[in-house]
Amino acid sequence: MYAKSKGIKVPEQLKIIGYDYHSFTQMLQEPKLTSIKQPIEQLGKSLARTLIKQIQHKDTGDQVERTLYDVELIKGHTT
Repeated sequence: MYAKSKGIKVPEQLKIIGYDYHSFTQMLQEPKLTSIKQPIEQLGKSLARTLIKQIQHKDTGDQVERTLYDVELIKGHTT
């Protein structure tokens, strides 16, 4: 990690949080990255349904539909 190579102590001097809990973040071993995990499967299904609905109804997308999803905080050692 760049911060460690520069002598910056994580999390004492620098707090880091990732977003997406991507496979890359899971590979970081020291220190384990704190990250936000999104419901990717739910997001993909919702996007596909919306796209199909727009295609079938020749929807121009003028009306915005907002959906909130729960996310999960994966606590590591960087915060």
